[in-house]
Amino acid sequence: MKMKIKLSLILILLLFPYAIQSQQINPADSKTSELQAQIEAQNNRIQRLDSTITQLKNENSHLKDLAEQDIDHAKSLINVIEIILGFIAVLLAVFTVVGAYAIRELLRQSNQIKQDHRIIKQDWEKIREEIEGLKEASLKEGKDLLEILFYITEGDSKFANNPEEAISLYNKALKIRSDNPEIYAKLGHANLEIGRYNQAISQLDKGYKIASNNISILRIAI
Repeated sequence: MKMKIKLSLILILLLFPYAIQSQQINPADSKTSELQAQIEAQNNRIQRLDSTITQLKNENSHLKDLAEQDIDHAKSLINVIEIILGFIAVLLAVFTVVGAYAIRELLRQSNQIKQDHRIIKQDWEKIREEIEGLKEASLKEGKDLLEILFYITEGDSKFANNPEEAISLYNKALKIRSDNPEIYAKLGHANLEIGRYNQAISQLDKGYKIASNNISILRIAI
């Protein structure tokens, strides 16, 4: 727009001397009307140029206003974008801190779970070993009880007719469980039947030391 204004001014300056020269070349009175017509035409052209210049100035001012509005809009938009970016930066910082804390907490919980699992596994191994030990002990105990019951039952069946064989069976049961007062009572009873009083007293005494309130021992002793 400024370039167009400059061109218009240059055109005016170029035409103005020509008009003056025309007046000097034709000074005769007969050409006064022609000169006036030329001057009038020149003035019309100047007026049109002035109108064009004014219009150009108005357009330039309008464009300047539009440009300033665009600049203001751009500044406002930039401010909004800066605010949004700042908010996003704050959110990212918060999420980073919270995420780091959450990750550390998850790692801590994971390590704690691993440690608890290891402790539980160790405890379970101990319990399993104890269960296996109890199982083996129970099986051995059950087997021993069955053998003792067998020898005592067989000894009782042989006692009336063959006390010696009954004593042999009772001794086999005694080898399995030497802390059973019932076996000592049966041995004492069988030895009394065949007249082995010293052995009978020895067997009853051992049984009495193990269980002084055992009914079988007390009954035979009486």
